Amino acid sequence: MENISTNGIKDFLYVRKEDFTTKYAELDGRYHTMKAALNLFLQRKGKTIVETGCQRQENDWGGGMSTTIFGDFIQQFGGHLYTVDNNEQNLNLAKQVTGNFNNITYTLDDSVAYLQKFDKPIDLLYLDSFDYPYGELLNEYGGKVDIDKATTEVEGMSEEDVIKRHLEVIMPCQEHCLKELEAALPNLHKKSIVLIDDNNLAGGGKPRLAREWLLDNGWEVLIDYQQTLWIRS
Repeated sequence: MENISTNGIKDFLYVRKEDFTTKYAELDGRYHTMKAALNLFLQRKGKTIVETGCQRQENDWGGGMSTTIFGDFIQQFGGHLYTVDNNEQNLNLAKQVTGNFNNITYTLDDSVAYLQKFDKPIDLLYLDSFDYPYGELLNEYGGKVDIDKATTEVEGMSEEDVIKRHLEVIMPCQEHCLKELEAALPNLHKKSIVLIDDNNLAGGGKPRLAREWLLDNGWEVLIDYQQTLWIRS
């Protein structure tokens, strides 16, 4: 069962090792998208995972635990993980918490520059650098705005001004995410899988521009929740 259609996504083969499927249940909103992406990767006989933005805390459930999860997966099922981050402290922490796993390459670099130089087919691309500015928006509005719902009740600001300011603050992470995707394109193939974090947030979340590009260029979304998961049509 190498190929899978959107109609058959509910029937995908689950990873059989029970300890893997249960111990990451704390992922909450990311659990099903991570699990679906890795099962597709396995079905499609994937070998290479590229992650932008590594794990930054030992128990980083709020951030997704991605480096640990990918490292654990390839340790059990084979393949290689390439993770890139522009912060040396973050990268060193990721090395420590994933030290028991083999087949991980850690690189200190800007993610766009790294992807432009990457010269291997990418079977699973996970974009999670340049965080969505959730904290910045909360600080700016003093907790008066529900940024998940884009509520516009801010004293002294019109609805139009609030929306404009939202987009100004959010746009840098969205543009960076699109640049990452464009840089990775030469290494994406017909069975590649794209997974992007910080989705389903005000202003389209981090993947807004990347989602628009994917939709316009022959990709289809399988799951669109806290993360957004795409394959080629």
